[in-house]
Amino acid sequence: MWGEGLAPPGFPACDGCRRANARTATIRGGPGGQGGFFLILRNPIGAWTGSLKMPTKGLWKIDLLRTGAPDYSLVAWLFMRLLAAVYLAAFWSLAVQITALAGTQGIYPVAEQLQIAAENYGAWRFLAYPSIFWVAAGDGALVAAAYAGCALAVLLFAGWWERWVLILLYLLYLSLFHAGQIFANFQWDYLLLETGFLAIFCC
Repeated sequence: MWGEGLAPPGFPACDGCRRANARTATIRGGPGGQGGFFLILRNPIGAWTGSLKMPTKGLWKIDLLRTGAPDYSLVAWLFMRLLAAVYLAAFWSLAVQITALAGTQGIYPVAEQLQIAAENYGAWRFLAYPSIFWVAAGDGALVAAAYAGCALAVLLFAGWWERWVLILLYLLYLSLFHAGQIFANFQWDYLLLETGFLAIFCC
């Protein structure tokens, strides 16, 4: 990046930009009177950002706005919206098939899974098989967990109670992940769990 008060190669110096406290600066266009550039100035206590306006007779006017240290609020906002969309797709996909996979008449009922975990791990079963379905493991509980995840994903997309919503989303998906067993044992399931867990600390 160019030094403070300097223009990029091929452009004349910006006199108004040499003053650290300048609010506006006008520079002439590039070679042949064409073009311009988006100017960023830095000083010891912050940063200047510029908005480039339309040229008038070969002149560009740059309004400089004082900002604090750069942050990642826009990226964080976009990340949460995209994560909410992925959660919504994942929970909706499970909602329409979870009973056939892990319901009472499913391929591998979650109730049987819980019984095996209790026999093998005893008091440690809650850590070996973390799931909300220890409370209830019927078809209604499975479907309710999936649709609750859909609703929470919508809340996350809207930006409401993000941290609490992310915690609940993670717990619900972790429970459905265990209930799905081999049917939820794919790379994207692990990636969603990892991303969802780390996102809790991004709020």
